[in-house]
Amino acid sequence: MKADNLIEVMHMRRKDGGPRVASAADIHAFFPDEKRENINTSLLRLHRRGKIARVCRGIYALKEDYEKFPFLLEHTAEALRRGHYVYLSQETFLSERSIISQQAFVVTLMTTGASGKVRTPLGQIEFTSTKLKLMGDIDKYLFSKERRLYVPPVSIAYADLKRAGRNLDLVDPEMLAEALKEEEQPGSCSWWEEDR
Repeated sequence: MKADNLIEVMHMRRKDGGPRVASAADIHAFFPDEKRENINTSLLRLHRRGKIARVCRGIYALKEDYEKFPFLLEHTAEALRRGHYVYLSQETFLSERSIISQQAFVVTLMTTGASGKVRTPLGQIEFTSTKLKLMGDIDKYLFSKERRLYVPPVSIAYADLKRAGRNLDLVDPEMLAEALKEEEQPGSCSWWEEDR
């Protein structure tokens, strides 16, 4: 397999908000006649040459995305739990909304897939498994094209935090009450407009 073809596919996939990461399975979809072993070998070879970066086991990104794209961990999370719902929640989401005063150093996500932690050179991804029925109405979630993840209402992110038995001492009750009140008002997602 030619390395240039592989790089070209990675560039093509990221157009129009596509994924900024790729696994061997993702690449194989573009080259179904190519053996997976050859694709894996090409990915490793490109990584050793510095053309692509290894985000975590089996997941690669173009070097420029690895160094500059702010939501690479979120794209990696989506790739690791492909076929399952994955949404930003708990400490990560609540700290972005200033409901938790401490900055999260881990990307915390809920998923209908398996729980687990994935360490990467860029930071840690933490998945907490949930049942689809606990997610509530998926139509109330917003989809962030840039992150390639769903973003829940504050009420669900806070419920996830409590259900997972996380530390609630960091929650600012006034900010939580304000965010919940804002959430009740139709069409008021000023924080969301900034994220799009």
